[in-house]
Parts: sequence; C-alpha cells; structure tokens
Amino acid sequence: MRLFLSMFALGLFLVLLFSFSPTRLIGNEENNVGIQENSSGFEIIVLKNDTNAWYYQVLKDDKIFIIQKSIPAIAGNRAFVDSNQAAKVASLVLSKMENGDFPPSVQVSELTSLQIIY
Repeated sequence: MRLFLSMFALGLFLVLLFSFSPTRLIGNEENNVGIQENSSGFEIIVLKNDTNAWYYQVLKDDKIFIIQKSIPAIAGNRAFVDSNQAAKVASLVLSKMENGDFPPSVQVSELTSLQIIY
C-alpha cells in the first residue's frame, strides 16, 4: 500500500510539475527522460550514467549548451538522486537562460526551495 501511495504521489507531482511549466515531457525510458521547451527551442535531456547517477543536458539546435553531471552550488561532486530532481534543476536553469542569465547560476537556497537532496 505504501508503494502504491508513493507511486501515486510521484505521478501526481509529475503531472503538476509539467502541466504548470512551459516544458512538456517527451519521453520516458529506463535511462533517460526528455523535456522539450516549446517557446525558446531549448531541449533538456535528463540521463542516467553507468553508475546510476542522474544528470541533465541543455541543448539548442542539437548543440549542447550545458552538461550538468553534479548538483550545482554544492561543494563536491554529488549527482542528482533521481530524474525528477535533475529535471527540476534543469527547468530552473532553463528559465534563467530565458530571462537572459547566461551562464545561469543556481543558489543553495533555490535547491532547498526545490527540495533537492544533496
């Protein structure tokens, strides 16, 4: 029952996350989740590496702008614990880029407000 409730909550969270942002989920496979931004042409791809660590890439016109393999603003080399957390930070970075912040920087307070585990 706990597993079912956890999965239900996760599904609800994803629906809410992607329905109120300018991004939409375009794929969901075992090792990657793709998110396409419609208005600016940027694409965010969330991937899992061979050590099961999650990271994201920001692309435009098939050119890589950012590869973020560790949680930004945190000392050390800590990876995202799951695809949802990588996607949340990637969406934050994308919104900063759309506002003209380049390179976009992420603050610890923003990670905390997004409930990123680090």
